[in-house]
Parts: sequence; structure tokens; C-alpha cells
Amino acid sequence: MTYFNEETKEFIFENYHKLKPFASFLPGIAGKNGVPMWTYYVNRGQLIASFGIENKDHAILDFTPANLSYRNTSVNGFRTFLKVNDQCFEPFGTTDSNRKLFIGRNKVSIEETNNDVQTTVKYFHVTEKKYPGLVRKVQFKALKDMKLSFIDGLATFWPYGTGLYAQKNMSNLAVAWFDVFNQENHIPFMKNRSTTEDTEEISALEAGNFYVSVDQHHKRLKPIYDSSIIFGYQNELAVPHVFNQMPYDEFIRQNQASTNQLLSGFSTHEVHLRKDETYTFYTLLGSYSNLDSLNESARHWDFNYFESLEALSESFIEELVAPMDTQTNYPLFDQYMKQSFLDNLLRGGFPYIFKGLNKDHVYHTYSRIHGDMEREYNNFYIEPRYYSHGNGSYRDVNQNRRNDVYFVKEAGIFNIVQFLELIQLDGHNPLTIEGSRFTFNQKYQNKLLEHVVKGENKLIDYLKKPFTPGSLLMFIENNIETNISPQTLLDLIMYYTDQTTQSSFGTGYWSDHWIYNLDLIEQYLAIFPDKIDFMLFDQPIKFYQSKMSVYPRKYKYVLNKEGFPRQLGGLYEDKEKVKSLDLKQGSNFHKFTNGKTVSVNLYSKLLHLATIKTASLDPMGMGVMMDSEKPGWNDAMNGLPAIFGSGTTETINLARLFKYLIEFSHLFKSKTVSIQSDIYDFFTNLTHHIDDGFDKIQDIRESFDAKTNLYLSDAFVDITIAQLIPLIERLNDYIHRGIKNAFELGKGLIPTYLTFEATTYQKNGLRHPHLNLECIDVTNWKVRPLPHYLEAPAHYLKSMLNVIDAHSVHQHVKASGIYDETLGVYKTSASLEDETLEIGRARAFTKGWLERESSFVHMSYKYLIGMFKSGLYDEFYKDIKTSMPPFMDPLVYGRSTLENVSFIATSNNPNPKVHGQGFVARLTGTTSEAMTLMYLMFLGKQPFSYKENKLTFKVNPKVIKDFFKEGRLSFKFLSHITITIHNPHHVDTFNLNVTHYTLSNQNERIKIQGDSILGEHADDIRNLKYSHIDAYLG
Repeated sequence: MTYFNEETKEFIFENYHKLKPFASFLPGIAGKNGVPMWTYYVNRGQLIASFGIENKDHAILDFTPANLSYRNTSVNGFRTFLKVNDQCFEPFGTTDSNRKLFIGRNKVSIEETNNDVQTTVKYFHVTEKKYPGLVRKVQFKALKDMKLSFIDGLATFWPYGTGLYAQKNMSNLAVAWFDVFNQENHIPFMKNRSTTEDTEEISALEAGNFYVSVDQHHKRLKPIYDSSIIFGYQNELAVPHVFNQMPYDEFIRQNQASTNQLLSGFSTHEVHLRKDETYTFYTLLGSYSNLDSLNESARHWDFNYFESLEALSESFIEELVAPMDTQTNYPLFDQYMKQSFLDNLLRGGFPYIFKGLNKDHVYHTYSRIHGDMEREYNNFYIEPRYYSHGNGSYRDVNQNRRNDVYFVKEAGIFNIVQFLELIQLDGHNPLTIEGSRFTFNQKYQNKLLEHVVKGENKLIDYLKKPFTPGSLLMFIENNIETNISPQTLLDLIMYYTDQTTQSSFGTGYWSDHWIYNLDLIEQYLAIFPDKIDFMLFDQPIKFYQSKMSVYPRKYKYVLNKEGFPRQLGGLYEDKEKVKSLDLKQGSNFHKFTNGKTVSVNLYSKLLHLATIKTASLDPMGMGVMMDSEKPGWNDAMNGLPAIFGSGTTETINLARLFKYLIEFSHLFKSKTVSIQSDIYDFFTNLTHHIDDGFDKIQDIRESFDAKTNLYLSDAFVDITIAQLIPLIERLNDYIHRGIKNAFELGKGLIPTYLTFEATTYQKNGLRHPHLNLECIDVTNWKVRPLPHYLEAPAHYLKSMLNVIDAHSVHQHVKASGIYDETLGVYKTSASLEDETLEIGRARAFTKGWLERESSFVHMSYKYLIGMFKSGLYDEFYKDIKTSMPPFMDPLVYGRSTLENVSFIATSNNPNPKVHGQGFVARLTGTTSEAMTLMYLMFLGKQPFSYKENKLTFKVNPKVIKDFFKEGRLSFKFLSHITITIHNPHHVDTFNLNVTHYTLSNQNERIKIQGDSILGEHADDIRNLKYSHIDAYLG
């Protein structure tokens, strides 16, 4: 049985240990001024499968993939052994019993009743402290009078300094470095005595991992780090023979060894309990920079301290997700939205604002690459500092920041600039986003030093190099004495800084990454439609410059070892570029020939992006080529670049980009713009030759790439936008002809992926520079579409204005084999059975698993958004009841239906046990799509509009009646405004308009007639003057 407790906000599984196995995690957020820890759990044993700080190399319990964790956690994780009136047993062990699992937003708990003892265990993270920690709260409730002896803790505890490789491959050697310190204080401090690398320079390790247990009487419990005094000869840790057989007073007098063996982290005690009496203790497990600091902090670690940590952990997370507070007739949907908000910021970050001299700084905290037990291939990193953030991928972070402007409006323009300036002149972008660094403007030193009592020189030296806010704040706390708070000094320093995005090439160039910038623009204009000129012409934007370049066709079109034409080895490290420009690790931006960094406005950047992507279309002008070793959104189609693959999803979004450009151009047609001369020449040259065939277009593109590989000319062309419009429209016409042809090729449903066969070619006398394959020139092509995928129709539906045409597309999708009739979900594609392995690993996967014909929820949601935006409301609301987790059966879904997953195994999978089950949890773009859907449903596509020099605000809900509870639903907007929609007749709202509004705050309440709010009142809403808006439907 499963159910949701509305009071405690916990999802509950009874007898969780007998249900489908699943993997999840605690959020790993410690607050702005806290140091985070990562913790992964499974619904087996006592849950915790691995945890640590920073990355896999700093684990306290070693990182293990999900499928092995299901097997190992019960033995290697947390264990409890009880002796009740001399009878021994293990709660949550192999003996069958009734158990419950409680999943909260920032906590997870289990409960079992066995042998007259109710055992409850709760886990949560330390919040807003200078050390990372996992807290385990254990409570025993006696169901009769008893003497209770217990051992509780971690079976496997790795000392600080033992990396993942040593844990998995050299653990027998690694124990030679292990030692335990601080036993006398009952806080074992475990570490390697020195660094373990086989080098000539060795240094001591100061940092260590520790644990401590404190009970309700403020007593520190006796620690046991030597498991042999518990298990004896039982090295497999199955049965605690020594504890079972030895009297407790003898047991605790045993000597422990601290060296040359694997270590544990147990605590032990004995208590006498009356019937219904409880005994509670907390165990804190974490890392500290040095032993002296640990013992200093631990002076305050009494039972009250841990109670306050528990309360703070709860209140902090609820405050964090408050911007997604939703109240409908579906409590699970409401909590699902909060969970989606939380998991979204774990991938995209939460935007905090620092005041700046020239402009405010937006700094995203809490983000990290999606690495967990089901994504063990990713080397995640969680910065062990205040204002923590980690690395992420361009596509992931971009998509998960799409809705930032809806709750922190200052983030809107920042995100647009940050991601678009990472687009290179060749149209590609780096993969890895490493967050922001700040550089202090040294001329404002005196503004700071008047607040420094001691440590001036240290601070001056520190500020000479780029820094993050978290590293700076920790430096101030540890090294600088001030007459103001460290946080105030940080804010002051940040005021005089410049911000730079850090990024690196990563592993390739994907063909789809650029398209998500259009969503950032769309969302920004939904809040700031009156700021189009500010967005287009007042934002200086750079061009990222990578060490990696793309070969022209003459090198990357080759004959493979079997003699077949292929596109291979498209990328190379451009040593000439690195040497000539002295490119450094981190962010490098294109420069003019005079050495200054290239900077253009957003209009010019978008114009160039449209131009370079038009020049990247395939030989038939239908799809954007995958010509740089990587595919598009579907990573598992990794074979497509080799077989000259292209994607129409990108072409659909290219048409969307041109739509924006044409709208913007007509709006500002009288304006004169300065366009960098190389960019302008490329644009006009392509426009004049757009109908001259694929080879001519590629010659123009490759010529531009070669000319601008190192520098851009510092010359600019001044031209009115009106003069550009005919040229832009000519390229736009070319794009739409390609889309029309793609529809005809797909027989009424646009194919997502195309491949091309080189039917006529000749060797050109060259060999590939590093593959040593013969190179060819191709003169004729034959196109072949792959089976239908959901991806392109999902993107196409979003742009459709005619509901009749949209309905036709929808019917084609339903009839194409993409829809799973049994489960009522959309699959990634129709059957791939007749495809070869050449298309990518997706073909090698099992049907209905990962990217092969499963329901990839992120793309399903994109399709749902397309349905909604195109006006298919009835079909949309029918589909969400089978496609959205909060409406699914958790016993089939296999986990909490508040949590998203990457994919759902579909009914074509050969294993019927997994049909409908969700896998690879939470850190997915689905979270962003869920938030977009909620705003579309409740608020409308365009909450703010700008007409006749007036800002207008309008609530335009399209909601089915069963979402309303007693005729009302509410949601948060811009973090601080609660919007309540009143539906007195309790009907579907598809054809209803608002008749009047009330706007209120603590001081006033005003009523406004009509379906829109105009002028000053609309400005007041955006400026957060009102805390409540009530919209009444007629």
C-alpha cells in the first residue's frame, strides 16, 4: 500500500522492502552559508547506499551503481542490532517484518515494529553550517518493559583521503594508511595519515571524516570503529556473533584496533525502558578540515543542537520551494510541482542576486551535473563551499533555467546573455558550464579596507584572482577580522566585481544546444514585453572561442575501413589557434584583430545564429546537419553523424528563430544597427547564393569559418534594419520550403531524423589528418528518413496556430506507433527493429528501455506542451491523466509519484514486470517542462503584453474543471504573489474570460473590471506591489 500524508508532506510505502527497487537521493543542499553533502538511497535495508562530499573520490560510504546497491546496502550500509532482555535481532534485516518508508522533500525515514520494539530511523542533511554532514536520528519505542542493548551505525566507513579507485580496486593496500584519532572524545576522526600517491613528495592530511552519536540525555555514545569486536570471525558482517553471545558489560570493554583494517562507524549503549517509553539519539557523520576545529565545534553538539538542525533542515527546504506553492483539487499534483521545482534547481541552480555597481549579479547556487546511482557514468561535482554549485551541461542547465524569470525576474536577461555568448562564430558551443567567477575592481580597495581590522594584505592578495562568492566568504571567516559581518563584507566586495561565465569544451558539439535559447527569450518576453529594445540592443554579447575546431568536408568526408562513405573525425584540437591566441583553460572569447574582445548586440548575435544554422542545413535543406561528431537531443542516436545524419527538430526551431527576427525587424525597421563586417558579409553572401545548391552553401560556410577562426575584423557596417528584412525573409522562405519537403517525405508527419547516402563521390587525394582514412568529395546524395520519432512533432506543435492542423498532426502521431495504447504514454519513437546498429546505441538497447522506444518523459512533456500551445485542450487533459506521474499508480511506477524520472519502460519491453515503471530519477529536464506546463495551464502563454505603449497583465487559464477545489485554485507568481482563480460555475475554463480582478496587499485592496489590467497597475504587479491577485471567471 502507498499513500501521501498531507500533514507531514511525506509519501509513504508500506513494506517497501518487498516492492520494486528504486534509487533516489537527498537534495544535497546546505543553504547559502552551508557546505553540502551528497547522499543516495535505495528502498532496501536501512536505505543509505552511499554518501560523501564533493564527488565520488570523497565518499564516506563508497559510491555504488543502483543495481549493485539494491544487493549491497543491507550489509554494507547502516545496521542496527538490538538485544532485548538478552534476545538478539536486527531491525530492517533479513527477518520478515512490517516496515514503512516515509519520503519527504529533505528527509527520508523508515519504521519497523519487531520483537516488542518499534524502531524509527530518519535521515537529513546538516543545513547552514560550515561543515558537511548527514544526520541519522534513531528512536526506539518499547512496547513492554525491557532492558535494551544496541549497536547502531555504519558498517563501512571510509577514512578521508581514500578515493574511489582505491575503494574499489586497492582497498587491501589502502588500509596501510588508515588511522583513527580522537577516540577519547567519542568522536572518531578517520583519515589517511598522508597522501597516497606514488610520488616523491608526500604531505600529511589534516582533514578527516568523523561521526558522533548524542542521545536525549546529551550523552555521547561509545563509538565502535573496529567491526571485529561486533562480528568476530564473520567478515561478511552477516551476524554480530560477539555482541549476541557476550554480556554487554564485557562487550563494551573490548579493545579496538584502529589500523590496517577496514573501518566501521557504530555506536553502542544500554538503556532500561518502561512500556511505551522512547529513547532517541542522533548520529552525525561528516567531514571536517582539521581535528582542532572539529572538537571546538563539537563543544556545542548536545541533543538540542541536533533538534535545531532537524527543524532547520525542514524549514529551509520549505522556504526554498515556496515559489511553487500551488493549491488545486489534486494534493499530489500540488506537491509534485514543488518537488519538480526543487529537482529543477538541483540541475539548473537557484538564482541569487548580488547588488553590483554597474548591474546586479545573478549567481546560481545548488546546481550540479546529474550524477547519481542510475547515472553512474557522470562524474558529478558538488562544490564543498558556501553558495555551492557544481558543473553542468549546456543543454541541461539552459533548459532547467527556462522558468527562472517567472520567480526571480532579474534572472531573465542574465540567462539569455550567459548562454548566447557561449555560442561560437561557427554556431557551436562548449558542453560544460562551470558556473561564474568574479574579479574585483582593484581601484575600490579602500571601500573594503576601512572594514578590515586584521588581515588586510591577505584579503588584497586573495582578491587579485577570480573567485566564487562561497570561497570568498569562507576565506573571510577563516582569515579576516572585520568590524562588520562577513556576509556584509562579501556583499560589499561583490558590489565592485565583474562576472564571467566559466565554460569548457567538454566532449563534443551537439546540434541542438542552441535551440533552448529561444525558450529563454520567449519566457523573458512573457514577463518583459516592453523591454524588447533593451534586450536586443542594450546587451553586449560575446562569442565563445574554443580550442576545438571543425574540419571542412574535404577532410571529414571519408571512406571507412570497409570502404563506405562516412563522416568521421569532424573535430580536432586546433593547435594553431591555441598557440596564436594563447587560449587558457576556462572561458575564452573571440577577439578583434586589435586585441579587444568582440562584443555585439543581441540582434546581431541572433542574425548570425540564424545565418550559420541556415548554412548548416543538409543537402536537401530539411534538417540541420550533425557534422561535428555528436547528434541532437537524443544522445543515443550517436551513430547518426557518421552516416551524414541531420535533424528537423533544429530546422523547426530555426524557423522559430526567423519568426522572432522578422517580428523584431519590423518592430525596429527604422533603427540603424552596426553589424561586424565579417558577419555581415557572410549573411549577405549566403542570402545571395541560398538557391545555388548545397556545395555552394558549404563553400560559403567553410570560407567564413576559416576567415574568422582566429580573429574578427574590427570594421562594422552600419545599416538600417529595414534593409535587412528582405534578406532575412529570403532565408526564411528557404527554411520553410525545407520543412514542407520534410512533411512530404514523412507522408504527413515530419520525420525527426534523416540520413544521407553518398551515391556519387570521388577520392580527392587527401587523407584524414588523424584517422588516416582516404578523403572524398561527394557530388550526389540520397535521403532516407528514420522511423518516426516524437521529438520533431513535439517541437512543431508548439508553433502551430491552427487547431485543425494541430489535430491532424496529433492523429498522425497516435497512428504512427509512437503511442503506447496499453499505458497511455508517448514513446520516443516507432519501432527501430528494421534499423541497423549504425544509427547509434539506441538500436542496441532493449525495446522499451532507455532511449529505445520507451517513454522518455522529458520529450513526452514537450509534446504535451505542444498540444497545449496548439489548442488541443481536451486531448491534453486526457493525456496528462496517464502521462504525468502524480496521476499514476505508484506501485506500477515503482517509486514516489511526486518525483519525475527520465524514462518509463513501455509495454513493448520483453520484461512485463517493468512495464510502466520509472527509471533514472529526478535530475531531468522534465522538471522544467512541468513548471512550464503549470504556468501555461493556470496563467496563460503571455501574462504580460505591451500594446500602444501600455503594459498589460492578463490571467488566461485553460483548466479543466476537476482541478478546481470548491471553485478555486491558486498558485505563486514571481515568488511573492499568490494568484487565486475563482470558477464559481465549476466548468472547464477553455472559453471563459476573467470578468474582474482584486489586487491586495497589507495596506490596500482594489477592484479592476475586465479581463486585463493595464498601465500602472500592471507595472505594480511586476514590481511586486501586491501580494494577492484574485481573478474571477465569468
